[in-house]
Amino acid sequence: GATFPECVPLLTDTPKIRSLTDPLKKMSKSLGERNLISLADEPEAIRDKIKRAITETTGVIKMSEEDLERQLAKTDLATATLDELRGISGVWNLLTMLKLFGKSGEADRVLAGQPIKYSELKNLVATRVAEHFAPFRAKRKVLAKNPAKVRAVLAAGAKNARAAAKATMQIVRKKIGLR
Repeated sequence: GATFPECVPLLTDTPKIRSLTDPLKKMSKSLGERNLISLADEPEAIRDKIKRAITETTGVIKMSEEDLERQLAKTDLATATLDELRGISGVWNLLTMLKLFGKSGEADRVLAGQPIKYSELKNLVATRVAEHFAPFRAKRKVLAKNPAKVRAVLAAGAKNARAAAKATMQIVRKKIGLR
């Protein structure tokens, strides 16, 4: 009922951004710093990481993103086609980031202008990602100058969370017969 509602997934249009160094895997901190873009990364760090992102070599994308996903789903990760798929996956990863962080239609224009010059694509993606997170970085710098205020806000949030959890747990205990 209302106490234990069924979980509903919250999915975005972009459920997965891939690793920069191995685009057959999702972007993850556990793979190492070079695999991901941190929200706090400065523009130079973003540019350096994206510059090293894996891409295929021809500049011509012959496989749609949907076809790539189908191929990856049925490919044994030990097969020889993985290098080709890794490169194509890396390009689609960059295009996905450009769709997310770029200006309207930029990714479509890049695709339409094949062969793609990957150095230009990587530069554009790095610029758009850095621009997108600039307000976050600025706000973070302001907050870092006042750690006492940050600790106070976190403590107030924890106090509110404890009160809400306590009230919820009283309801749950009653529903399951522990009270």
